[in-house]
Amino acid sequence: MPYTPEHALEEVKYRASRVLSRSEQFLRSNNPRPVAQMLVGVYTEIGRIEKEARRLKLLSSLDYDVYSTLLNGYVSLMGATLKLAERYGFDGDVKHLYEFYKSERYRSKNYRDWDGERR
Repeated sequence: MPYTPEHALEEVKYRASRVLSRSEQFLRSNNPRPVAQMLVGVYTEIGRIEKEARRLKLLSSLDYDVYSTLLNGYVSLMGATLKLAERYGFDGDVKHLYEFYKSERYRSKNYRDWDGERR
């Protein structure tokens, strides 16, 4: 059975409910760090989706509706998570921690630049 936009929407809704629920728990307990780390995870997933979309496009197999559903869903999830952080007064903390964790990810020994070389 092919993966349809409806499947993509189900996937995004499921993950969004988990991320938002966990984010709210952490924010209620005054702990914005895991929220920022989850945002980096969502950002990483968006990168994986874009990479797979490029591959499928080259194979002429890209289902644009599935791609746009996933991409738009995860981008919306990031926005909803930041709004939740703002509601709890942690928007600045979460944004700064997100940028920090994202930069740390790229500095890690496993990071390879766009040309495949270790940096």
